Amino acid sequence: MELLEKELYPARVNEFRKYLYHIQGKSNNTVESYSYDLYLLFQFLDYYKNPKKGAALQEDLSYIQDEFIEEITLNDFYAFLNYCKMELSNKNATTARKVSAIRAFFKYLYRKAKVIHRDPAEELEIPKIERRLPVHLNQYEAQTFLDSVKGRNKERNQCIVALFLNCGLRLSELCSLNVNSIKKDSIYVIGKGNKEREVYLNAVAQNYLQEYLEMRKNMKIQSKALFLSERKQRLSPRAIEHMIKRLIDDCGLNEKISPHKLRHTFATLLYKNGVDIRSIQALLGHERLTTTQIYTHTDNEILKDAVNTSPLTY
Repeated sequence: MELLEKELYPARVNEFRKYLYHIQGKSNNTVESYSYDLYLLFQFLDYYKNPKKGAALQEDLSYIQDEFIEEITLNDFYAFLNYCKMELSNKNATTARKVSAIRAFFKYLYRKAKVIHRDPAEELEIPKIERRLPVHLNQYEAQTFLDSVKGRNKERNQCIVALFLNCGLRLSELCSLNVNSIKKDSIYVIGKGNKEREVYLNAVAQNYLQEYLEMRKNMKIQSKALFLSERKQRLSPRAIEHMIKRLIDDCGLNEKISPHKLRHTFATLLYKNGVDIRSIQALLGHERLTTTQIYTHTDNEILKDAVNTSPLTY
C-alpha cells in the first residue's frame, strides 16, 4: 500500500514517513503517530521562534525549509515538551512517544538524509514512565461479558469479543482480518511493524467464529473483510471501541474496559493459570520480553492468600 503524503506537513517529515514505512517497516499506526507528533513540533516551533502579536498556530507548514530545521536546538525541544505538558496536558507516556519521534527524525536527517550538520536531539532524554498494573477482567467477569452479548449483530459482536478474550489480538490486528486470514484452527494477523504471526484458536474462539461465518455466508457478502458494519464496510477501530463500550455498559462491568484491556485480560488470565511468560510473549506478538513482564503482577487476592499462609499463631 502506498503511503500518502500529508500536504500540510514539512517536506522532510513526509520523506521521513516514507523512510519509516518502506525502509524500516513500521506500521501505519507508528508512522501516523510519529509524523503527527513532528507536525505538532514544527507547528509550535514556527510560532515560538517567530512570534507575531495576535498570530495563531499555522496549519500549513509545507513551507518549512532545511535552514529552519538546522537552527533547532535542544532548548527548543524542552520548550515544546513543556508546551505539550502545560497546554495539551500530555502525560509521561505521551511525552515519551513524542521524544522517540523527535529523536528518530533528527537521527534520520543527520545520519541518513545528511541534510543537517548536527543532531540536536542526541541528548534529549525519554521521560520515565510509571508502570501501572494493567486493568483487566477476572475470569468470572470475562465469562459474564462474553455470555451477555446479545441483540443486533449478536454473532459478529460475540465473535469479536471472543477473539479479544481468547486470542489477545490488538485492535488494529482484529480490524485488518480478512476471511482468508482464517486457516482451520488458526488465524494470520499483521501486527506491529507489519509482521505476520499465526494466532491459534481455542475451542471457544473456533465455535464463535464458525457461528459468525455461517451467518455471514447466508448474507452473501462479497467483501474480503472479516468484520463488517451494517453498510457492509470494514469495521473501523473507532466503531469497535464504541461497540465494546456499549456492551460493557449493558452488562454493568468496569467502564474503563476497552479492546486493549481485553487484550490485558487474555494475557493476565493465561499467566494466572500457569502459562509461562515467554509463551505469552509469543502469543501477544511482543518483540521484547520486558513488554510482557507487566503481566507478572499479582493482585490483592493473591497477596491476601499469601499472608494467610503465615505459620505464626496466637
